[in-house]
Amino acid sequence: MSTRTTQQLVLPDDTVTTTSADSTALTFSFDAENNVYTISGGGNTSTFGEAQSLGYDSAGDALFSRETDDGFDRLTLFNPARMGGGTEHVTAGLWQRRTPNGSTGSNFEFDVFVYGFPTEASGVPLTGGATYDIDLFGVASPIGTFPRSVVGDGTFSLDFAQGLFAMAGQAGEYNNEVDYSTCCASWRGAGYLASDGGLSGNFSYDGRDRFTYRATIVGSLFGPSGSEVGGSLIGGDGEDATFTGIFAGTRERSGIDASLHVLGEGPRSFYTLQGWTAAFQAPGEDSSSGGAYYFPASHGQIKFGLDSSVTLVPGITDDRYEDVTFTQEDLVAARSDERFAVYEVNNANGNYQLELFKPGSGNPEIELTYSSFGHWQETRAIGEAERLTLSTWFSYGARTAVGTLPTTGSAHYSAAILGSGERYADAERLTLSGTSSIDIDFSAMRVEGTFDAVARTRSNEIIDLPELTFGGAFAGNAFNTYLESAPGHAPGSIQGSLYGPGGEEIGGSFDFLTRVVEGGEVDASYSGVFYGKRD
Repeated sequence: MSTRTTQQLVLPDDTVTTTSADSTALTFSFDAENNVYTISGGGNTSTFGEAQSLGYDSAGDALFSRETDDGFDRLTLFNPARMGGGTEHVTAGLWQRRTPNGSTGSNFEFDVFVYGFPTEASGVPLTGGATYDIDLFGVASPIGTFPRSVVGDGTFSLDFAQGLFAMAGQAGEYNNEVDYSTCCASWRGAGYLASDGGLSGNFSYDGRDRFTYRATIVGSLFGPSGSEVGGSLIGGDGEDATFTGIFAGTRERSGIDASLHVLGEGPRSFYTLQGWTAAFQAPGEDSSSGGAYYFPASHGQIKFGLDSSVTLVPGITDDRYEDVTFTQEDLVAARSDERFAVYEVNNANGNYQLELFKPGSGNPEIELTYSSFGHWQETRAIGEAERLTLSTWFSYGARTAVGTLPTTGSAHYSAAILGSGERYADAERLTLSGTSSIDIDFSAMRVEGTFDAVARTRSNEIIDLPELTFGGAFAGNAFNTYLESAPGHAPGSIQGSLYGPGGEEIGGSFDFLTRVVEGGEVDASYSGVFYGKRD
């Protein structure tokens, strides 16, 4: 696995005037009898032996150099002991070639590559997960300034059963010739594991001077049972700059650091997007008789425990509230089905109910892998004459890593709507259902959508609602904008996110008001969630 960068540089600081990056097929071999390395690819072939050896640098990397008639040819073989926790089956190298270009510039071509002993397909684990300690090396080449070596480390989390990975870490940028160094820029990536041990995905690096580089990942497991990992990176900033690199490392422990999906067992947590309704109630009544006085935050958290317990943290701004944990003993079998698991807790503070949509292939409505949603309700006494009911719809999941989505093209999502509401005239409780059609333009970073829902009373009376639309900026992996009944009229808001390594699923929450006459008094309020997949 290798990538090639070709540059034109000008003096005095080797400023980059042009740069391009391509995947290359390299052949790398070692002749043990003569102690000679041979590397070839892209029309070039070089050999390096004892006569070209410069020994080792302070990191233990093996250095080779050959002076040519008009430039140099160099090979650096990275010390396996400094790759992750010390690799035995994979390591990396850097092959550089430089020639003059007139009297004030030069042509510079280099390949970064990973090599070793890939895991046999029969040895790729099918269950469990692992976290790898990895090192990253790359070269960022912004036009108008000098090339920067990018050196960093991080973790690589891999779920063997689902075939998913996520990687994240930090890196610094260096250029010894111009005495340049910076620290601690973030990088991240996500993607998929194939049955033969191959890796593919997307990568993002927040470089210095406001450069953000995006790259594709091509990699593999190495060693017995996937004990090590390595891969190459190739991309750029979407304009003129290029970025190429490699990563490699060793399995540090079982288990994963990142939440890659909403399936499975064990402790894990996800941030939530929430929509809310809240109301005072008189004892014994089913609907509101006044306004609410505290609300949850727009963003909360859902936690799954080792014992399969569930805790929703909605972020309610009231000192009397305590987060409630629902255990398997609180599961209400009579109200649960293939779509929802329903929990209920009664304690000294009040009544708490939680409905969780079941992800996975067993749900007859839709198979969600990376996202899901739920509905939480609290009813508690407020003094002697009133009580308060708070209803929170929330969406959660493994969000797509920021910076790893395409920068061109578009995607269409079909989503379902589910929620609840209340009609003010007769305090009637309402249910909400419908569909949403959502388009995301990755090049313009915008989202546009339609929101077509109907409400029903407890007696199944249908209340037609106007079609709502929304549109706005799409930032990173999410959006937060207005729901509009007509241009300039915003009765509510909607917020959503993409989920999965490649944005395979979409989900979020909403809340809105309706009026009998546009601009008149509010007649009902609604909140809920939307959930769906990329078409």
